[in-house]
Amino acid sequence: DSVHLYVDETKTLAELNADWVLVHELSHLLHPYLVSEDSWLAEGIASYYQNVLRARNGLLDQQIAWKKLLAGFHRGEKQFSHNANLKDDTRRLMQERKYMRVYWSGAAIALLADVQLRLESGGQRSLDTVLGDFSACCLPTKNEKWRALELMKRFDELGRTNIFLPLYEKYVREAEFPSLQEAYRALGLTQTAAGVKFDANPEALHRTIMSAD
Repeated sequence: DSVHLYVDETKTLAELNADWVLVHELSHLLHPYLVSEDSWLAEGIASYYQNVLRARNGLLDQQIAWKKLLAGFHRGEKQFSHNANLKDDTRRLMQERKYMRVYWSGAAIALLADVQLRLESGGQRSLDTVLGDFSACCLPTKNEKWRALELMKRFDELGRTNIFLPLYEKYVREAEFPSLQEAYRALGLTQTAAGVKFDANPEALHRTIMSAD
């Protein structure tokens, strides 16, 4: 697995640092190559981490990173239809162009998994640790293609939990956009008419996720 990077030499360093594309593409290396009909998971993980990792490295303000995530979820929900589940929408992605629905549904599932892992483990486990454990045991994958269901089952095994498979059953097989309200409360985020209100507690989960260890 690799990323072939082209750099526009006419851009300033500030412009390059402000761009999300490289972080997104490098995030694909956190997991094995997935079959095209399961690209919702690959693009979801990358869309989630393109904001999280930039915030952790000081390239993006934490609150701005959260606002970008919430705006992405909103765009995804706007493209959602009760007539098709996520698996079907991903299979028809090129024909129907529902990129926001597919990418941001996957990112919402990544966030839900991360929040649940952190809450259930008292902060000892996270999406980071599960991906790290997967890398240690199973990467590189020697060119085989994985299915999302297979990968999420492995994530549950590595995380010693039952989080990923229920998320798959609820939001991939069923025609339902990921419900994020409980996760927002756990994170310390409140959506208001004026925007997003952040819990000021320095140990609030929204700060923990966006902070480098």
